[in-house]
Amino acid sequence: MKTTVLLFILLISSSIGLTQISVDESLTPQELVEDVLMNNPAFTVSNIDVVSGSNFGAVNSLGVFSKEDTDFPFSGILLSSGAVSDATGPNDSFNSSGSWSGDSDLNTLPGGFLTNDASSISFDFTSSLSTISFNIIYASEEYYQNFECSFGDPMAILLTNLSTGNSINIGAIPGTNIPISANNIHPEIPGGCSAVNEEFFGQYNFQPFNDPALSPTDYNGQTAVISIMQPLEIDTPYNLKIVIGDDGDSSFDSTLFIQRINDSDGDTIVDTEEDINNNGNLDDDDTDDDGIPNYLDDDDDGDTVSTMNETAGIGAGEDEQNSIDTDGDLTENYLDNDDDGDGILTINEDYNNNGDPIDDDINNNGIPDFLDEEVALSTDTFELSKFAIYPNPVINEVSISSKNAFAKAFIYNITGQLVLSYNGENKTIHQLDLSSLKSGVFFLKINSSEKVIKFLKK
Repeated sequence: MKTTVLLFILLISSSIGLTQISVDESLTPQELVEDVLMNNPAFTVSNIDVVSGSNFGAVNSLGVFSKEDTDFPFSGILLSSGAVSDATGPNDSFNSSGSWSGDSDLNTLPGGFLTNDASSISFDFTSSLSTISFNIIYASEEYYQNFECSFGDPMAILLTNLSTGNSINIGAIPGTNIPISANNIHPEIPGGCSAVNEEFFGQYNFQPFNDPALSPTDYNGQTAVISIMQPLEIDTPYNLKIVIGDDGDSSFDSTLFIQRINDSDGDTIVDTEEDINNNGNLDDDDTDDDGIPNYLDDDDDGDTVSTMNETAGIGAGEDEQNSIDTDGDLTENYLDNDDDGDGILTINEDYNNNGDPIDDDINNNGIPDFLDEEVALSTDTFELSKFAIYPNPVINEVSISSKNAFAKAFIYNITGQLVLSYNGENKTIHQLDLSSLKSGVFFLKINSSEKVIKFLKK
């Protein structure tokens, strides 16, 4: 049994503005799900069911929260093993407001949990998108440099394919089936226990680690933001259940903060990451210049290999999403129309002329030709460059250097059209202003050489 711990906080001057998240408990279950969590016409939701402490005559444990002017990273819904009204900062108390039943799904998770005070939201849905994505933060009073060695307070996000009956906890620690809980994610506890999955821990909200009076929430600690992305079968019925509970007792509450992430084109790149030029406007990012902004385009570089295939399928290998760069030119494959850097556009490595470069493997080595720099059968005039451009990606100003002096430079878009020409003194280094170019992939050629170098303009 835990020993009650009193936390004393020095009062700070009222002249210092305190900011904290706000919580709204007034929404119906339907509003929680349809208007906040799954607010996207791509999702059709039905059969909503919630379990809250209020179902048992105890506290309300479900609600909506807003980050307000805090440094909390997102707004969304929250589920707690106690009262959601206790979630607002500062961190000036220990929240222990539960006393109702647990959840059988939590009890069957790896780790042998025995839960109480379980809160859940479940619903059926179909989607016209091929992925579903969430950001989550798990926060807990168990984080006190002691209790996390023994007490778990697990959570889960259970996705069930209703056609097959197959179910998976997509809310597990990334890359594992280990449940997210205080005892499964924490730093080393001096004199207590070793660090476990510490890379997913965020912070403690008490001294000497952080000033509790400045905490946006009233919890002792929290994980980092954990992003979840799960493939879906389009128009297939699923059930999603989000659940959290206390472990072993009804003391010291834990809360799950959750936000669904928009991925409007279902290409596994969330909308916020498709702002290539980082100006906050998604509509002016169009890498392949096809008139479709990247966040609505499932083939961002126009090379006929889908963005999803270039981040999570063929062309992705075992790397993390957005980091696949086969030719090492600092342009990820999903934004690169020459993925292997052999000077032949991916779209031109469709040697069997069936409209799909994925199934072309001329030398039968198991590597598609568009990812194999040894295959160069195209008559395309672009060749590998022997000069350098930096920085790459480019913002506005760029430097070009060559062993041999040159005076002229020419920039082409991905369709081979000349979009900018430069004529200067004959020297080995030149600086160009590329602010007039839109964001996208371009090719640079110097003098009359057929050699080119590829770069990304942000």
